[in-house]
Amino acid sequence: MAMERSEEPMGIEKIKVLAYSIPMMGHLTPLLHLSKALAARGHDVLVVSSEFLEVQDKLEAMNVRWRGLKDGEKPVVEDPNGPHFQRYMDLHMSLVSSVLDEEKPDVILADYVGGAAMLCAREKAIPLVVNAALPTTLVARMTTLLRIPLVKRFVTWMQPDVEHPLTFIKEVSVPVCRNTLTIINSCTALDGCGKVPANFFLSGPLDGFESRSLDSNSELMAFLEKAKRAEKPICYITTGSLMQLTEEQVLALYEGFASQEVWAIWSLKKDKQSFLPEGPERERFFVSGWMPQAEIMDLKELSMVLTHCGWGGSLECMMAGKPVICYPGFGDQNANAQMLQKLGVGVGLNPFTATAADVGAAVKQVAENLALYSTTAREISEAIRKSPGPVATAEQIEAAARPGQLEKMLGHKPYHLQTETCVLSCR
Repeated sequence: MAMERSEEPMGIEKIKVLAYSIPMMGHLTPLLHLSKALAARGHDVLVVSSEFLEVQDKLEAMNVRWRGLKDGEKPVVEDPNGPHFQRYMDLHMSLVSSVLDEEKPDVILADYVGGAAMLCAREKAIPLVVNAALPTTLVARMTTLLRIPLVKRFVTWMQPDVEHPLTFIKEVSVPVCRNTLTIINSCTALDGCGKVPANFFLSGPLDGFESRSLDSNSELMAFLEKAKRAEKPICYITTGSLMQLTEEQVLALYEGFASQEVWAIWSLKKDKQSFLPEGPERERFFVSGWMPQAEIMDLKELSMVLTHCGWGGSLECMMAGKPVICYPGFGDQNANAQMLQKLGVGVGLNPFTATAADVGAAVKQVAENLALYSTTAREISEAIRKSPGPVATAEQIEAAARPGQLEKMLGHKPYHLQTETCVLSCR
Protein backbone atom coordinates (compact mmCIF):
# COMPACT_ATOMS: atom_id res chain seq x y z
CA MET A 1 0.00 0.00 0.00
CA ALA A 2 1.32 3.45 -0.90
CA MET A 3 2.14 6.04 1.71
CA GLU A 4 -0.57 8.45 2.85
CA ARG A 5 -0.30 11.51 0.65
CA SER A 6 0.05 15.04 1.92
CA GLU A 7 -0.54 18.46 0.43
CA GLU A 8 2.51 20.64 -0.19
CA PRO A 9 2.38 24.40 0.37
CA MET A 10 2.71 24.93 -3.40
CA GLY A 11 -0.58 23.05 -3.87
CA ILE A 12 0.95 19.89 -5.32
CA GLU A 13 -0.10 16.59 -3.77
CA LYS A 14 3.09 15.02 -2.44
CA ILE A 15 3.88 11.54 -3.72
CA LYS A 16 6.60 8.99 -3.12
CA VAL A 17 8.58 7.95 -6.21
CA LEU A 18 11.04 5.09 -6.66
CA ALA A 19 13.24 5.52 -9.75
CA TYR A 20 15.14 2.43 -10.93
CA SER A 21 17.70 1.97 -13.68
CA ILE A 22 20.22 -0.63 -14.74
CA PRO A 23 23.76 0.50 -13.80
CA MET A 24 24.61 2.25 -17.07
CA MET A 25 24.82 6.04 -17.07
CA GLY A 26 23.15 6.47 -20.44
CA HIS A 27 20.07 4.82 -18.94
CA LEU A 28 20.35 6.32 -15.46
CA THR A 29 21.06 9.96 -16.32
CA PRO A 30 17.58 10.81 -17.70
CA LEU A 31 16.06 9.36 -14.53
CA LEU A 32 18.34 11.58 -12.44
CA HIS A 33 17.04 14.63 -14.31
CA LEU A 34 13.45 13.55 -13.71
CA SER A 35 14.20 12.83 -10.07
CA LYS A 36 15.58 16.35 -9.69
CA ALA A 37 12.44 17.85 -11.24
CA LEU A 38 10.18 15.75 -9.02
CA ALA A 39 12.11 16.60 -5.86
CA ALA A 40 11.96 20.30 -6.75
CA ARG A 41 8.18 19.95 -6.77
CA GLY A 42 8.22 18.64 -3.21
CA HIS A 43 8.06 14.89 -3.82
CA ASP A 44 9.97 12.20 -1.94
CA VAL A 45 12.20 10.55 -4.55
CA LEU A 46 14.47 7.52 -4.11
CA VAL A 47 16.86 6.46 -6.88
CA VAL A 48 17.86 2.78 -6.94
CA SER A 49 20.65 1.06 -8.89
CA SER A 50 23.97 -0.74 -8.35
CA GLU A 51 25.94 0.58 -5.39
CA PHE A 52 29.18 1.09 -7.36
CA LEU A 53 27.68 4.09 -9.17
CA GLU A 54 29.10 7.35 -7.80
CA VAL A 55 25.95 9.45 -7.79
CA GLN A 56 25.15 9.93 -4.10
CA ASP A 57 26.69 13.41 -3.76
CA LYS A 58 24.94 14.61 -6.89
CA LEU A 59 21.61 13.29 -5.65
CA GLU A 60 22.02 14.82 -2.20
CA ALA A 61 22.46 18.20 -3.87
CA MET A 62 19.12 17.59 -5.62
CA ASN A 63 17.39 16.60 -2.35
CA VAL A 64 16.96 13.08 -3.77
CA ARG A 65 17.65 9.91 -1.78
CA TRP A 66 19.91 7.09 -3.02
CA ARG A 67 19.83 3.34 -2.43
CA GLY A 68 22.77 1.39 -3.82
CA LEU A 69 21.94 -2.26 -4.42
CA LYS A 70 24.53 -4.64 -2.97
CA ASP A 71 24.75 -6.73 -6.13
CA GLY A 72 28.53 -7.19 -6.45
CA GLU A 73 28.57 -5.34 -9.78
CA LYS A 74 31.53 -3.31 -10.99
CA PRO A 75 31.87 -0.78 -13.82
CA VAL A 76 31.36 -2.58 -17.12
CA VAL A 77 33.23 -2.35 -20.38
CA GLU A 78 31.84 -2.62 -23.87
CA ASP A 79 30.38 -5.98 -24.86
CA PRO A 80 30.31 -6.48 -28.66
CA ASN A 81 26.82 -7.97 -28.32
CA GLY A 82 25.58 -5.09 -26.19
CA PRO A 83 24.57 -5.12 -22.51
CA HIS A 84 22.79 -8.15 -21.02
CA PHE A 85 19.56 -6.63 -19.77
CA GLN A 86 18.15 -10.01 -18.71
CA ARG A 87 21.10 -10.54 -16.36
CA TYR A 88 20.41 -7.24 -14.61
CA MET A 89 16.76 -8.21 -14.26
CA ASP A 90 17.62 -11.54 -12.67
CA LEU A 91 20.28 -9.95 -10.46
CA HIS A 92 18.10 -7.12 -9.14
CA MET A 93 14.65 -8.72 -8.89
CA SER A 94 14.70 -9.69 -5.22
CA LEU A 95 16.73 -6.62 -4.22
CA VAL A 96 14.29 -4.20 -5.84
CA SER A 97 11.35 -6.12 -4.38
CA SER A 98 12.75 -5.69 -0.87
CA VAL A 99 13.25 -1.96 -1.35
CA LEU A 100 9.68 -1.60 -2.63
CA ASP A 101 8.32 -3.45 0.39
CA GLU A 102 10.22 -1.07 2.64
CA GLU A 103 9.50 2.18 0.79
CA LYS A 104 5.93 1.57 -0.47
CA PRO A 105 6.08 4.18 -3.25
CA ASP A 106 3.06 5.66 -5.02
CA VAL A 107 4.66 5.21 -8.44
CA ILE A 108 7.68 3.48 -9.97
CA LEU A 109 9.77 5.24 -12.61
CA ALA A 110 11.83 2.71 -14.57
CA ASP A 111 14.23 2.80 -17.47
CA TYR A 112 12.87 0.99 -20.54
CA VAL A 113 15.13 -2.00 -19.92
CA GLY A 114 14.65 -1.99 -16.14
CA GLY A 115 12.90 -5.36 -16.08
CA ALA A 116 13.29 -5.87 -12.33
CA ALA A 117 11.22 -2.78 -11.51
CA MET A 118 8.71 -3.62 -14.25
CA LEU A 119 7.98 -7.09 -12.91
CA CYS A 120 7.84 -5.85 -9.32
CA ALA A 121 5.38 -3.11 -10.32
CA ARG A 122 2.89 -5.71 -11.49
CA GLU A 123 3.50 -8.12 -8.63
CA LYS A 124 2.79 -5.33 -6.14
CA ALA A 125 0.20 -3.44 -8.25
CA ILE A 126 2.17 -0.17 -8.16
CA PRO A 127 1.64 2.33 -11.02
CA LEU A 128 4.54 2.23 -13.46
CA VAL A 129 6.03 4.92 -15.70
CA VAL A 130 8.73 3.95 -18.21
CA ASN A 131 11.40 6.30 -19.56
CA ALA A 132 12.91 5.55 -22.97
CA ALA A 133 16.10 7.46 -23.81
CA LEU A 134 15.63 6.78 -27.51
CA PRO A 135 14.35 8.51 -30.65
CA THR A 136 10.59 8.21 -31.08
CA THR A 137 10.92 6.56 -34.47
CA LEU A 138 13.11 3.82 -33.00
CA VAL A 139 10.62 3.15 -30.19
CA ALA A 140 7.78 3.06 -32.72
CA ARG A 141 9.65 0.60 -34.93
CA MET A 142 10.40 -1.65 -31.98
CA THR A 143 6.81 -1.68 -30.72
CA THR A 144 5.45 -2.37 -34.22
CA LEU A 145 7.95 -4.61 -36.01
CA LEU A 146 8.72 -6.88 -33.07
CA ARG A 147 5.02 -7.76 -32.82
CA ILE A 148 4.98 -9.20 -36.36
CA PRO A 149 5.32 -13.01 -36.11
CA LEU A 150 7.77 -13.30 -39.01
CA VAL A 151 10.01 -10.57 -37.58
CA LYS A 152 9.85 -12.11 -34.11
CA ARG A 153 10.92 -15.49 -35.51
CA PHE A 154 13.73 -13.84 -37.48
CA VAL A 155 15.06 -12.05 -34.37
CA THR A 156 14.95 -15.28 -32.37
CA TRP A 157 16.75 -17.14 -35.16
CA MET A 158 19.40 -14.43 -35.61
CA GLN A 159 19.87 -13.91 -31.87
CA PRO A 160 19.02 -17.15 -30.05
CA ASP A 161 20.96 -16.12 -26.93
CA VAL A 162 18.23 -15.37 -24.38
CA GLU A 163 20.39 -12.62 -22.90
CA HIS A 164 20.76 -10.67 -26.15
CA PRO A 165 19.45 -7.10 -25.70
CA LEU A 166 17.13 -7.18 -28.71
CA THR A 167 15.56 -10.40 -27.48
CA PHE A 168 14.97 -8.77 -24.10
CA ILE A 169 13.42 -5.69 -25.68
CA LYS A 170 11.15 -7.87 -27.82
CA GLU A 171 9.94 -10.03 -24.95
CA VAL A 172 10.03 -7.60 -22.02
CA SER A 173 10.26 -3.91 -22.89
CA VAL A 174 7.79 -3.74 -25.77
CA PRO A 175 4.83 -5.40 -23.98
CA VAL A 176 5.30 -3.11 -20.98
CA CYS A 177 5.79 0.12 -22.95
CA ARG A 178 2.57 -0.54 -24.84
CA ASN A 179 0.59 -0.82 -21.59
CA THR A 180 1.68 2.08 -19.41
CA LEU A 181 2.79 5.70 -19.62
CA THR A 182 6.02 5.75 -21.63
CA ILE A 183 8.14 8.89 -21.66
CA ILE A 184 10.25 9.22 -24.80
CA ASN A 185 13.17 11.63 -24.62
CA SER A 186 12.71 12.99 -28.12
CA CYS A 187 10.64 15.46 -30.12
CA THR A 188 9.43 16.00 -33.68
CA ALA A 189 12.26 18.43 -34.38
CA LEU A 190 14.73 15.55 -34.11
CA ASP A 191 13.18 12.53 -35.74
CA GLY A 192 10.04 13.88 -37.38
CA CYS A 193 7.84 11.24 -35.84
CA GLY A 194 4.21 11.12 -36.90
CA LYS A 195 1.27 10.03 -34.80
CA VAL A 196 2.24 8.18 -31.62
CA PRO A 197 0.13 6.12 -29.19
CA ALA A 198 -1.77 8.05 -26.52
CA ASN A 199 0.41 6.57 -23.78
CA PHE A 200 3.62 7.93 -25.34
CA PHE A 201 4.71 11.32 -23.97
CA LEU A 202 7.43 13.09 -25.96
CA SER A 203 9.43 14.94 -23.32
CA GLY A 204 12.34 16.26 -25.33
CA PRO A 205 15.64 16.58 -23.40
CA LEU A 206 15.32 16.25 -19.64
CA ASP A 207 18.32 18.17 -18.31
CA GLY A 208 16.72 21.59 -18.62
CA PHE A 209 17.86 24.43 -20.83
CA GLU A 210 19.89 26.56 -18.45
CA SER A 211 23.39 27.65 -19.49
CA ARG A 212 26.41 26.44 -17.52
CA SER A 213 29.79 28.01 -16.82
CA LEU A 214 33.30 26.50 -16.95
CA ASP A 215 34.88 29.17 -14.74
CA SER A 216 35.84 26.70 -11.98
CA ASN A 217 37.97 24.51 -14.29
CA SER A 218 41.20 26.51 -14.40
CA GLU A 219 43.29 24.11 -16.53
CA LEU A 220 40.63 23.79 -19.20
CA MET A 221 40.00 27.54 -19.16
CA ALA A 222 43.73 28.16 -19.70
CA PHE A 223 43.72 25.76 -22.67
CA LEU A 224 40.68 27.49 -24.15
CA GLU A 225 42.38 30.88 -23.87
CA LYS A 226 45.36 29.56 -25.86
CA ALA A 227 43.04 28.00 -28.43
CA LYS A 228 41.11 31.25 -28.86
CA ARG A 229 44.35 33.19 -29.36
CA ALA A 230 45.28 30.72 -32.11
CA GLU A 231 41.97 31.59 -33.85
CA LYS A 232 41.40 28.01 -34.95
CA PRO A 233 38.28 25.81 -34.61
CA ILE A 234 37.87 24.09 -31.24
CA CYS A 235 36.58 20.50 -31.25
CA TYR A 236 35.32 18.17 -28.55
CA ILE A 237 35.93 14.39 -28.75
CA THR A 238 33.73 12.10 -26.66
CA THR A 239 33.18 8.37 -27.13
CA GLY A 240 31.08 7.61 -24.06
CA SER A 241 31.67 5.51 -20.98
CA LEU A 242 31.25 2.07 -22.57
CA MET A 243 33.19 2.24 -25.83
CA GLN A 244 36.66 0.78 -25.26
CA LEU A 245 38.96 2.32 -27.86
CA THR A 246 41.86 0.25 -29.16
CA GLU A 247 45.33 1.71 -29.60
CA GLU A 248 44.70 1.87 -33.35
CA GLN A 249 41.49 3.84 -32.84
CA VAL A 250 43.11 6.27 -30.40
CA LEU A 251 45.98 6.90 -32.81
CA ALA A 252 43.63 7.33 -35.77
CA LEU A 253 41.63 9.93 -33.87
CA TYR A 254 44.71 11.72 -32.59
CA GLU A 255 46.56 11.78 -35.91
CA GLY A 256 43.41 12.70 -37.81
CA PHE A 257 42.66 15.73 -35.65
CA ALA A 258 46.35 16.65 -35.45
CA SER A 259 46.51 16.74 -39.27
CA GLN A 260 43.99 19.60 -39.34
CA GLU A 261 44.34 23.16 -38.07
CA VAL A 262 42.09 22.62 -35.07
CA TRP A 263 42.38 22.42 -31.29
CA ALA A 264 40.72 19.54 -29.46
CA ILE A 265 39.27 18.82 -26.01
CA TRP A 266 39.27 15.03 -25.59
CA SER A 267 37.46 12.98 -22.96
CA LEU A 268 39.69 9.89 -23.02
CA LYS A 269 39.86 7.19 -20.37
CA LYS A 270 43.05 7.36 -18.32
CA ASP A 271 44.18 3.86 -19.29
CA LYS A 272 43.94 4.82 -22.98
CA GLN A 273 45.98 8.01 -22.69
CA SER A 274 49.26 6.06 -22.80
CA PHE A 275 48.52 5.36 -26.48
CA LEU A 276 48.97 9.04 -27.31
CA PRO A 277 52.35 9.95 -28.83
CA GLU A 278 54.47 12.87 -27.67
CA GLY A 279 55.23 15.73 -30.00
CA PRO A 280 54.53 19.40 -30.70
CA GLU A 281 50.96 18.64 -31.78
CA ARG A 282 50.06 17.66 -28.20
CA GLU A 283 49.88 21.37 -27.38
CA ARG A 284 46.63 21.50 -29.36
CA PHE A 285 45.00 18.73 -27.28
CA PHE A 286 43.50 18.95 -23.81
CA VAL A 287 43.04 15.35 -22.65
CA SER A 288 41.35 14.19 -19.45
CA GLY A 289 39.60 11.07 -18.19
CA TRP A 290 36.59 13.15 -17.16
CA MET A 291 35.10 16.26 -18.69
CA PRO A 292 32.27 18.63 -17.64
CA GLN A 293 30.47 17.75 -20.86
CA ALA A 294 27.35 19.89 -20.49
CA GLU A 295 29.48 22.97 -19.77
CA ILE A 296 31.78 22.24 -22.72
CA MET A 297 28.80 21.88 -25.05
CA ASP A 298 27.63 25.36 -23.99
CA LEU A 299 30.88 27.01 -25.08
CA LYS A 300 30.16 29.42 -27.92
CA GLU A 301 33.74 28.86 -29.14
CA LEU A 302 33.14 25.11 -29.63
CA SER A 303 32.91 24.41 -33.36
CA MET A 304 32.15 20.68 -33.59
CA VAL A 305 31.78 17.46 -31.60
CA LEU A 306 32.96 13.95 -32.44
CA THR A 307 30.38 11.82 -30.64
CA HIS A 308 29.67 8.11 -30.21
CA CYS A 309 25.99 9.03 -30.75
CA GLY A 310 24.52 7.67 -27.56
CA TRP A 311 21.07 9.22 -27.33
CA GLY A 312 21.95 11.42 -24.35
CA GLY A 313 25.05 12.75 -26.09
CA SER A 314 23.14 13.27 -29.34
CA LEU A 315 20.54 15.34 -27.48
CA GLU A 316 23.27 17.42 -25.83
CA CYS A 317 24.88 18.17 -29.20
CA MET A 318 21.59 19.25 -30.72
CA MET A 319 20.50 21.28 -27.69
CA ALA A 320 23.81 23.14 -27.92
CA GLY A 321 23.44 23.58 -31.69
CA LYS A 322 26.79 21.94 -32.49
CA PRO A 323 27.79 20.21 -35.76
CA VAL A 324 28.85 16.60 -35.29
CA ILE A 325 31.17 13.90 -36.53
CA CYS A 326 29.30 10.66 -35.82
CA TYR A 327 31.42 7.80 -34.44
CA PRO A 328 28.82 5.17 -33.42
CA GLY A 329 29.75 1.96 -31.63
CA PHE A 330 26.78 -0.35 -31.03
CA GLY A 331 23.08 -0.60 -30.21
CA ASP A 332 20.97 2.45 -31.02
CA GLN A 333 24.09 4.53 -31.71
CA ASN A 334 24.10 3.62 -35.40
CA ALA A 335 20.46 4.63 -35.85
CA ASN A 336 21.14 7.87 -33.97
CA ALA A 337 24.14 8.60 -36.20
CA GLN A 338 22.05 8.08 -39.32
CA MET A 339 19.40 10.42 -37.95
CA LEU A 340 21.93 13.19 -37.23
CA GLN A 341 23.43 12.92 -40.70
CA LYS A 342 19.96 12.95 -42.27
CA LEU A 343 19.19 16.14 -40.34
CA GLY A 344 22.19 17.72 -42.04
CA VAL A 345 24.26 18.55 -38.97
CA GLY A 346 27.42 16.60 -39.75
CA VAL A 347 29.20 13.60 -41.20
CA GLY A 348 29.83 10.00 -40.20
CA LEU A 349 32.77 7.69 -39.57
CA ASN A 350 32.98 3.94 -39.02
CA PRO A 351 35.04 3.60 -35.81
CA PHE A 352 36.10 0.07 -36.72
CA THR A 353 37.60 0.97 -40.11
CA ALA A 354 38.35 4.71 -39.96
CA THR A 355 41.99 5.63 -40.55
CA ALA A 356 43.75 8.83 -39.55
CA ALA A 357 43.17 10.07 -43.10
CA ASP A 358 39.44 9.35 -42.79
CA VAL A 359 39.25 11.21 -39.49
CA GLY A 360 41.17 14.15 -40.90
CA ALA A 361 38.89 14.28 -43.94
CA ALA A 362 35.80 14.31 -41.73
CA VAL A 363 37.19 17.13 -39.58
CA LYS A 364 38.10 19.08 -42.70
CA GLN A 365 34.66 18.60 -44.24
CA VAL A 366 32.86 19.89 -41.16
CA ALA A 367 35.32 22.79 -40.74
CA GLU A 368 34.94 23.86 -44.36
CA ASN A 369 31.13 23.71 -44.15
CA LEU A 370 30.87 24.98 -40.60
CA ALA A 371 28.45 27.81 -41.37
CA LEU A 372 25.96 25.48 -43.05
CA TYR A 373 26.13 22.74 -40.41
CA SER A 374 26.02 25.28 -37.56
CA THR A 375 22.97 27.06 -38.96
CA THR A 376 21.07 23.79 -39.27
CA ALA A 377 22.12 22.67 -35.77
CA ARG A 378 21.05 26.01 -34.24
CA GLU A 379 17.65 25.79 -35.93
CA ILE A 380 17.16 22.32 -34.45
CA SER A 381 18.29 23.61 -31.05
CA GLU A 382 15.66 26.35 -31.12
CA ALA A 383 12.96 23.81 -31.99
CA ILE A 384 14.07 21.37 -29.27
CA ARG A 385 13.83 24.07 -26.63
CA LYS A 386 10.09 24.27 -27.28
CA SER A 387 9.63 20.66 -26.13
CA PRO A 388 8.00 19.93 -22.72
CA GLY A 389 11.20 19.32 -20.74
CA PRO A 390 11.58 17.98 -17.19
CA VAL A 391 8.90 19.97 -15.33
CA ALA A 392 6.05 19.07 -17.69
CA THR A 393 7.26 15.47 -17.65
CA ALA A 394 7.22 15.46 -13.84
CA GLU A 395 3.58 16.54 -14.04
CA GLN A 396 2.85 13.49 -16.19
CA ILE A 397 4.41 11.23 -13.55
CA GLU A 398 2.33 12.91 -10.85
CA ALA A 399 -0.81 12.22 -12.87
CA ALA A 400 0.16 8.57 -13.42
CA ALA A 401 0.33 8.07 -9.64
CA ARG A 402 -3.34 9.00 -9.25
CA PRO A 403 -5.76 6.05 -9.05
CA GLY A 404 -7.41 5.30 -12.39
CA GLN A 405 -5.37 7.79 -14.43
CA LEU A 406 -3.34 5.23 -16.39
CA GLU A 407 -6.46 3.18 -17.17
CA LYS A 408 -8.18 6.33 -18.45
CA MET A 409 -5.20 7.12 -20.69
CA LEU A 410 -4.95 3.61 -22.13
CA GLY A 411 -8.62 2.70 -22.36
CA HIS A 412 -7.86 -0.63 -20.68
CA LYS A 413 -6.12 -2.00 -17.62
CA PRO A 414 -2.57 -0.67 -17.34
CA TYR A 415 0.34 -3.04 -17.05
CA HIS A 416 0.60 -2.94 -13.27
CA LEU A 417 -3.01 -4.15 -12.90
CA GLN A 418 -2.93 -6.87 -15.54
CA THR A 419 -3.25 -10.27 -13.89
CA GLU A 420 -3.37 -12.42 -17.01
CA THR A 421 -0.26 -14.31 -18.07
CA CYS A 422 2.24 -11.98 -19.66
CA VAL A 423 5.75 -12.92 -20.73
CA LEU A 424 8.22 -10.89 -18.71
CA SER A 425 11.29 -13.03 -19.04
CA CYS A 426 13.34 -14.08 -22.01
CA ARG A 427 13.98 -17.44 -20.43
